[in-house]
Amino acid sequence: MNIARSEQVMSTYLRNVLGERKFELIPEFVHDEMIDHATGMRGPSALLAHASGFCDNIPDVTINVEEIIATENSAFGIWNWDGEPVNPMGFSESGSAVFPTRVMSFFRLQEGMLVEYEAFVDAGQVRKQITSYCCDSIRGSCAGVSQFDRQRGFGLTELSHLNLTILLCLIHVGSEHFAPYTN
Repeated sequence: MNIARSEQVMSTYLRNVLGERKFELIPEFVHDEMIDHATGMRGPSALLAHASGFCDNIPDVTINVEEIIATENSAFGIWNWDGEPVNPMGFSESGSAVFPTRVMSFFRLQEGMLVEYEAFVDAGQVRKQITSYCCDSIRGSCAGVSQFDRQRGFGLTELSHLNLTILLCLIHVGSEHFAPYTN
């Protein structure tokens, strides 16, 4: 297939399916045997359950696409959402609701159709929400970060775990050709 089709599939999913709730578009780009790793389900009905469940939980959701990176058989969509969830996606150690709002969707495509979907959340953002650490980067002291973490540099500076994930995914895909999406 081609890079433009991979880019189009991701854009359609993020902007139209999630952003505009056009769930009827799903069969146009999802293979009958697609696996959704978040649900363990297969086919267009799996993505419908995933997407509609997400949108039902955040009735006023707005989607902001940060970047789409595509190869001939894959697409990476980095996006974030804003809205008021009905139910949290988890709880912190202190009982506070956890809402990871920055996501990377990874699509593997065959012949222009989505065959595999995985979603990853920003690990740094989740960590901030589930622990109560606060960093003072000037002095290098971090409340809530263990001595073990401090020795390895965690908490001293913020590394974008999402960008590292994307880099590793691109290496995994092994493509020499990819086109960053620009608005």
